[in-house]
Amino acid sequence: MDYERITIDPAKMRGVPCIRGLRIPVATVIGQLAAGRTTAEILDDFPDLEADDIPAALEYAAADSTSVKFLVDANFSPIIAALLNEAGHDAVAVRDLGLQDASDETILERARDDDRVIVSHDTDFGTLLAAQRRSTPSFILIRSADPLTTTQVAALIIDNLDVMFEDLTAGAIITFARGHLRSRRLPLR
Repeated sequence: MDYERITIDPAKMRGVPCIRGLRIPVATVIGQLAAGRTTAEILDDFPDLEADDIPAALEYAAADSTSVKFLVDANFSPIIAALLNEAGHDAVAVRDLGLQDASDETILERARDDDRVIVSHDTDFGTLLAAQRRSTPSFILIRSADPLTTTQVAALIIDNLDVMFEDLTAGAIITFARGHLRSRRLPLR
């Protein structure tokens, strides 16, 4: 498919897909939409964007091969799963699977069976992955000194997905803490 408004230039933004050669990544636009911003609000905040850029970013994101399957733990709002779905991913909350009172091991196995990335505050998933020396499932651990809203958590994941995608696909523990992203490939040694 030809995307006239989406450009990929290795000399800009490390080759991240951007809008019309500008230094505005597609992921930024998608993150804004996932955060509940309207097209008008996005255009106000990013005056170099044009109205046709927003649906072009959505179309590109929907067709992009960086779509990820997520399993959102019960310690996060299921709205995060909905926001990730709106951004073109396949996300489900553990409560939607009837697993809101399941053991960590059960959730880990479900994520592994369904090839999903776990999103959680629970450090036990990392401990289990290390103890079992498994390479899947990948796990995103959100640690924040300041409380994050559901839209902020979804935007954090979406905005950083291009950086995390290769590791998530290979099997990794990704930690967001104190404004930094850390990735450790599985199995842990």
